[in-house]
Amino acid sequence: MHARYHLVLPDGTLGDTDLRTMQVLLASGWQDPETLTQIRRTPTVGYYYDTEKGDVCLDHILLRGFPVRSYWTYDGPLARAVADHLPTVLDAETGVQREGGDGHA
Repeated sequence: MHARYHLVLPDGTLGDTDLRTMQVLLASGWQDPETLTQIRRTPTVGYYYDTEKGDVCLDHILLRGFPVRSYWTYDGPLARAVADHLPTVLDAETGVQREGGDGHA
């Protein structure tokens, strides 16, 4: 699973975590609700497989132009039983545009 999230270097070894797609989206104006709320979410992975690192939020919701009320990882016995990734939840005001936002999420 490590290879799914890392750059593969020319010699075939694994490099750093591949963040290129997220960097492009953020640079184009999409926003990470975790950054807007300043509240760190709990990990979305790491509980299902013994070999998986447990301090990673691989799952995100990005938005642009809407005020964020809250943003969190839903964790509970049922969520852990049905999937290897925990759901990410966003509560945002869709009827109110923030300054500079175009109202699309």
